[in-house]
Amino acid sequence: MTYFHMGRPKKYHTHEARLQAIRENSNRYYAKHRHVISARRKLAYQNQSSHHVGPETVPKVPPPPDPFLKFDAEVLKILQQFEDFLVGKMPSDYVKFLLHCYFKDSSQRQGEIGLFVEPLDVLYKMQEAHRSISTKALQADGPSKHQKRLDCAGNEIGTLISWLEDIWRAGIDGPYGLRIAYNRNKLAWQREDLFQPAYQGLNGIQYCTKPSHLLPNTCRIQNEVLVLHVVKNTAVAFGVVGGDAFLVELIDSIGMNFE
Repeated sequence: MTYFHMGRPKKYHTHEARLQAIRENSNRYYAKHRHVISARRKLAYQNQSSHHVGPETVPKVPPPPDPFLKFDAEVLKILQQFEDFLVGKMPSDYVKFLLHCYFKDSSQRQGEIGLFVEPLDVLYKMQEAHRSISTKALQADGPSKHQKRLDCAGNEIGTLISWLEDIWRAGIDGPYGLRIAYNRNKLAWQREDLFQPAYQGLNGIQYCTKPSHLLPNTCRIQNEVLVLHVVKNTAVAFGVVGGDAFLVELIDSIGMNFE
C-alpha cells in the first residue's frame, strides 16, 4: 500500500503576492494601534528634544601672559644687584676707588692685582644672567624694541667688566706697567669714561654715564635727558634726542637753564 504525504499548500504563489499581503497586514495593524504608535512617537520626540544640545560654545582661551613682565622684573633684579655691588658708586668711581687702593702707600692691598680680578667673578655671573634673559626675550619676541631695551640695560655691567679686564692686563706684570698706562691715559677706563654711549633704560629714560672727573650739570629738554659737562668755558653736551645720539659744544652754556 502506498501512502502519499501532502504538504501544506502554498499561501502565496508569487513573491509580489507575498509583499502585498505584508503591506495589507501592516496597514491593518497600524489602523488598529495608531493611537498607541502616535503616542510612542510623540514621547520619543519630546525626549529627543529635551536632550538636544545646541551648538557647542568653545570657551575663549585667555591670551598668554606677557613674558616681558617677567623679563623686566628679572633684569631689574640684576641691575639692583649691580647697584648694590657698587655700593652706590658710579662704575667710573668704583674703578677709581680700586685704583686708589692699589696705588696708595697706606693701603693694605697696595699692589695687589686681585683688587681688579676678584670683582670679575661676581660681574661675570651678573652678565651671564642678563644675557640669558635677553636671549629668552629675543626668542619670545624677536629683535623688538622691548628686547633691545632689555639687551641695552646690561651695558654698564659689560663696560665695567671691560675696564677691569683692561686694568688687569696692564698690571699683570706688576704696578709699574699699570702706573705707566695710567699716567699716559691709556687705560680703557680713562678713554671711554669721557663720553659713555647713552642707552635707554627700562623706564624709557635715556641715561648717560657721567664722568666723575668733570663737573656735570643736567638739564631736561622735552623729556630727554641731556648730560652737560662744563670744561673751562666750553660746555660739552652728550645725550639722546629722538633716539639719535649727539655730541655738541655749547659755548658758555648759551644761557641754558639747569636743574
